[in-house]
Formats: sequence, structure tokens, C-alpha cells
Amino acid sequence: MKCPHCNAPVEDTWVACPACGGRLPRERPCATCGGTLQPEWRVCPFCANPIAPVEKPGGAPEEPPASGAHIELDAAVAKEISQDVEGGGASLTMTDSVARSVSQTVKGAGLPCGDEGAGESAVSGLANMALHDVVAKEIHQEVHFHVGSAEDLDGILTHSAASRLKARLVFVACGREIRAYNPRAAACAAPANVYTLPDAMGSARSVRLAKVDDRLLVLAGARCGVVAFDQQTAAARVYPFPRSTRHGANATAVLDGRLYATHSDFGLLEWPLDGGEPTSLFTNVFGPARTVRGVQVTPKRDVILCAGTSAYRFDPSNPDVGLVEYKAPAGANLVGVAHCGEYLYAAAITGRVFRWLAALPSSRETVLADAHAKAYCMSLVQMRRGPRLVLGSKCGFVRVVDLKPPQATAHYHAPGGTRIRWARGAPDLVVASDNACRVIYFWDSDRPQQPHADVVVAKLGRDLVMDIAVLSM
Repeated sequence: MKCPHCNAPVEDTWVACPACGGRLPRERPCATCGGTLQPEWRVCPFCANPIAPVEKPGGAPEEPPASGAHIELDAAVAKEISQDVEGGGASLTMTDSVARSVSQTVKGAGLPCGDEGAGESAVSGLANMALHDVVAKEIHQEVHFHVGSAEDLDGILTHSAASRLKARLVFVACGREIRAYNPRAAACAAPANVYTLPDAMGSARSVRLAKVDDRLLVLAGARCGVVAFDQQTAAARVYPFPRSTRHGANATAVLDGRLYATHSDFGLLEWPLDGGEPTSLFTNVFGPARTVRGVQVTPKRDVILCAGTSAYRFDPSNPDVGLVEYKAPAGANLVGVAHCGEYLYAAAITGRVFRWLAALPSSRETVLADAHAKAYCMSLVQMRRGPRLVLGSKCGFVRVVDLKPPQATAHYHAPGGTRIRWARGAPDLVVASDNACRVIYFWDSDRPQQPHADVVVAKLGRDLVMDIAVLSM
């Protein structure tokens, strides 16, 4: 491990999260430059449970929080995930309660489990693996860790299974920070964790999440490049742009050891994930001064994005195929793109939503939603009743479009008709910022009438909310 301030080697020291057992770095200063290597997280980045403070260098250990509060949280989690956990859940770990819950669901579905003793053990082990698959599929639009197709996702995420997935952390790009909030905390006004961009990178324009091996990366698209933070250690790697600009990377994605970013001045850039110089891709299409947005990885391991009035797809592992174009009706630039099942979706700045057969780019587009207020973003979310498109639009609510007939649209209303800009979602949560980019609102996905909480993220000043990402587990 190296110090992010002076690059000097330091001893790799870890502690364990008392809730889930995840390995967390111990806070201490670098012996060479004195810089703090790791902020003192208040929640575990694995399970979002409170972390007992660790011993600080040169001082006595701090008193852990009262055990009663910790037990009460565990009991609530256990009750929420499984109604039939014996013992009230207080003595169970999160992993055990989830494994048992999934185990009961598997047996209830009539799958063969063998005899009761051996079957329980086998299913319990299978449940842990299945849970990881579900988590990976649930966040496949935000975390690029694909286990199966969108059809598999719909098959696994039944009403029962989807209800177990919870939004654990909401990441907000604001100023020179990525701030992580716990949307279910009683006092969520203060961020649980903060990732600070290096001064040379400027302010953050976007935030995305990416899964690389067993690490979760928090990707900050900044004014002067991309910064990839390791969620566990907060160690940062910088991917600078060829030159400084007034804008920032508006989306980032990771696939097979390569980092991609879209930028209106540079088009589509690619870096080796281990570091190096960027390469401009498809410069004849994504040239300078074009609206190039929304790069992401599909479940089929293609890269998709939108530019001008078209959506695009390409396979990095087969460059001979080239770039596939999906043309939207002329007159409005696209602000977001998504892939689900056999279809590719895109939203225009006018608020219209289009759909094409992904395998037939020349097929006639279908309009899923008509023109509405100005749209700023669109993302695919697996909600409890199936996949939905979540749109951030300049109106007094978040627009959520069902992908299955009859494509009904739900509205998550903001207080007092406050206009919305950025919006994302999870099975149990819809989150959005106001159009002034200072406040974020949290709705329960089953209660669109009003948000259950709101947080003032950007105080008076130049720092604004520029993007949102949600981690579900």
C-alpha cells in the first residue's frame, strides 16, 4: 500500500467491520509526510452498518457505541429480510440472516434440497452465491459486474427476491467531493463517507460505480480527468485528460481492464485501467463540440452511449464490427441510453423516450413516452415490479416509465412542485436533486406521493449537485 500524498510505501493494516466482518483499513498518518491515509468512515462500505471507532495512532482506543443500538439495528435488518429468523435476529450476522432467507425462498420454490440436514447446509452455501449474483445483476447499470442477461435478472428478481435488495449508499458528486449518504439513517444530513478529489482535477461532474474483481470503484468524472477511488481504502488513481477544459467527464464505465469516459470536448476516451495515456475512439463520429453522453456497459458486455440525435453500441472485444448506430427522430439531442433484454432505450432532451430492437438498429423506433419537460438524464432501474426507466426532468416530479406494456408512467412528487434535475433509483428507493442542484430527495419506491427525507447537499456557494449514483445490496 502507498501513501496517496507522497507515494511512500506504508504498512497495510486492517480492522474488521463488527457488523459484517469486512476488512477495513485502520486510520493512521503516513510516516513520511504525515498525511491521513484513510478517513474515519462512519459506516461500513460493504454493509452500510455503523463502524465502531478504531484506536487512533498515539492515543487511547475510543469507546465503541452502545451495544444496544447495534443489536437493535441487527434485529431490524434481520426482521426486514426474513420474518421467520429464529431468536429475533439479534445474534445473527447480516450474512447469516440473508442466507437463511434465500434458503427458505429456494426451498419454498420446490427446488431439490436433499435430506433436511445436508440440504439445509448445501442450500445455505448456494444462497450466499445466489445472493451475490442478485446483487451483481441488480446494480449492473451502475456497477459493471455482469453475471447474466437482463432476462435472467427478471427471472431472479421476483417480488420476494427484489424486496430483499436495499439501497445502501447514495453517492453525490458535489464540488471537489463525492459524498456518500445512507438514505435510511435517522440523521442522514451529514455524509457517511467522503471522497475528496485531488486539487489538480478540479470539481466533479459525474459519479459512477464499477466492480473490478472484488473491488468496488467510485468513479468521479472531473473537470481535468477521471479519478477512480477504491471504496474500501479511498486510494485514488488519476486518469488525466489530454488538456484542461471547462467541462468534465459526464459519464464513465469500466470493462475488461479499460476505463471509458464521455466528454463534449473529447468525445469518447479510453484508458488502460492500470494507468497510461488516453486514446480517442471513433473520432470521426464523436468529434469535439458534440453532445456525447452516458457511456456504460451492457449485460452483453457491449459499450453503449449517445451523441447528438443517435445512440451507439460497439463491442470492444471485436473491433472489426465497428460502431452500430440507432437513429432517433431529428431535432432533439439524446441525454441518456440504456439496454434491457432485447431492446435499446434512449431519452431525448425533449422528454421523449425511444426504443429499438438492439439486434436491428435499422428497425423503426417506438415512442414509449411523449415529449414533456426538458430532460437531463435517464437510467435503467430494476424495481420491485420489474425494470423501469428513471428520468430526471425539469418538472415537479421524477418520471418513472414501465418497460412492459402499457408503458405506464409513475410520478414521484417533489415538495411544493420543486423542479427536478438529476434522478436515479433502486428497488426500494428513488432519489433526485432539485433543479437548483442543492438538495436531494429520497422516496420509498412504493410511496411516490412525497419523499421520506431530504438533505441539503450544497450550501450557498459555487458547489452544486452534478450527478447521483446508488449502490444496492
